[in-house]
Amino acid sequence: GREGGREGEGEGGGGGGGEIATRDKSPKLKVPFTLKTHVFFITHKSLILGLTQALKRYQRLQATYANLRQPAGVMAHLFTQQKRILLSQVLAFQAGLTHPQLQDLCVSFYSFTMQWMVEMLSEQRKQIFPLPDEPPPQLQVVPECFVESLVDYATFVRQGRPQQAPLDMSHYTHHTITFITVFMGSAQLVHNPHLRAKLAKLLSLITFEGGGPRDHHYTATSTPHQAIQLVFENHMLASRHLLEALMRIFVDIEFTGESMEFEDKFLYRLPMYSVLEFLWTIPCYRPSIETLSHQVIHSHDYTESPVFLRFINMMINDATIQLDEGLDSLANIRQLELVRESTQWNTLSDDEKQQHQSRFRESVMYAKNRNLLAQKTVHTLQFITTDTTKPFVISIMVDKMATMLNFVLDLLVGPKRKEFKVKNMEQYHFNPGELVSGIVSIYLNLGREREFCEALPRDGRSFSMELFANAEDVLSVRRLQMSSWILSCVR
Repeated sequence: GREGGREGEGEGGGGGGGEIATRDKSPKLKVPFTLKTHVFFITHKSLILGLTQALKRYQRLQATYANLRQPAGVMAHLFTQQKRILLSQVLAFQAGLTHPQLQDLCVSFYSFTMQWMVEMLSEQRKQIFPLPDEPPPQLQVVPECFVESLVDYATFVRQGRPQQAPLDMSHYTHHTITFITVFMGSAQLVHNPHLRAKLAKLLSLITFEGGGPRDHHYTATSTPHQAIQLVFENHMLASRHLLEALMRIFVDIEFTGESMEFEDKFLYRLPMYSVLEFLWTIPCYRPSIETLSHQVIHSHDYTESPVFLRFINMMINDATIQLDEGLDSLANIRQLELVRESTQWNTLSDDEKQQHQSRFRESVMYAKNRNLLAQKTVHTLQFITTDTTKPFVISIMVDKMATMLNFVLDLLVGPKRKEFKVKNMEQYHFNPGELVSGIVSIYLNLGREREFCEALPRDGRSFSMELFANAEDVLSVRRLQMSSWILSCVR
C-alpha cells in the first residue's frame, strides 16, 4: 500500500485529470509508474466522475424537494404528482449512495488516501510537525480535487442516519482527525481556503458524535458517542496542534483573495465555534492553549503575529460588526412591522406591497445570520476569558477589547435598545438577556486584570457609569456581582 502510494503520486501530474494545484516549480519524480499507480489515480478519477457527481445531484434534489411550494394556478393533483416524482428520485439516489457495501469500500479507500498523504509528509523527516515550508514533491502533484472528493463523501456519511453508516466507521475516525489536524491549517498543503473550511465542517460533525455542541444550522442525527470523545482525548497529535489549525483557517477564510459574502463566512465559521467549544473542555488540550497564549504574551519576540492574537482580533472585529448590523436589521424589521400595522398599508399598491415584503424577507435573513453568529462570538469570548485573560490585556489589544465591550453593551442596554423591540425576537435568533449576560461575564473575567480596568474609562465613545447601571436593570439577578465589580474598577 505505501509503495503503491509513493508511485501513485507521480502519476497525478499527467493522468490525475483533476484540478492540479499549481506550484512555482513542477516537481520531477524519478519513480516508475506501475499498475498500482494507474489503479490508484483511476479509482480517484472514477469516484470524482461518478460518486461525487451523484452526491451533488442528490443534494440538489433534496434542496429542491425541501423548498417545493405549490405555485399559484397549478392544480393540486398535478402538484402532488410532481412532488411524488421528485421524492422517488431523491429516494433512488439515497438508496444507491447509502448501500452498505459501497460505503464500506469508499470509506476504506478514502481512509487509505488520508493515511498515505500524511505518511508522505513524515517519510523523509520522520516527523509531521512542524510542517515543511514546501510540500514534498509527491504531494505537490496530488490534485486538490482528490481531497475535496474525500471530504465531501466523509461529510455525507457523517450527516447520514446511524443505520446508514458503515458498522466500523469509528475505526477510521482517528485517521480522519489526523488528516484534518495536518491539512486544515496549512495553506501550503491545501491552497484552497474553501476546501480547508470544509475540513472544519467535517470536524464539527465528528465532534457532535462525541457529544459536542449542536448548532442550529449544522446538525447530525447520530447520538453522542463516548468512543468518539475518547478518540479526541487519546489523539496526541490533535491535542497539540488541532486548536492552532482551527484558528488558522478561522483567520484565513477572511483573506481568500476574492470578494466573499457575509453569508459564506457565516456558513464556514459557525461550525468552527462549536468545534472550539468542544475542544476547549478537554483537559489534554489545555497545554496547547497555554502555548498559544504564551505566544501572544510574548508576541514581540516573533516576526509574524501569533495565530491566537490574529484570532482574538478577528473575533473582536466580528462581534462589533455582527451585532451592529444585526440590530440594524431588527430596527428595519420593526419599521416594516409598524407600516403593516398602520392604515398606510391599505393605501399601498400591489407593487409597493411586494417590494415591502421583499425588504422584509431580506432583513429577516440578515438579522437571523448576524444575530446567531454574534451570539456565538460572544459565547466563545466568554468561555475563553474564563481562564485565559492575559492575551486580551496586552498593550496592543486591551484598548480595542475594552472599546468593543463598551460599544456592544451600549447597543444592547443604551437608548437605542427600544428601536429593535420586534415581535417574536427568538425567531431572529435574538436574545438580549443572554447577550448582555455573556458581555457582563466577559467584563467580570477580564476585570481580574488591572490593565483592562484602566483601559475601560479611556474609551471616550461609549463608556459611562450609566451604561453599567442600565446593565444592572437588565440583569437584576446579578446586581450584587455587577455592583461589586464596578466598585473595584472605580477604585
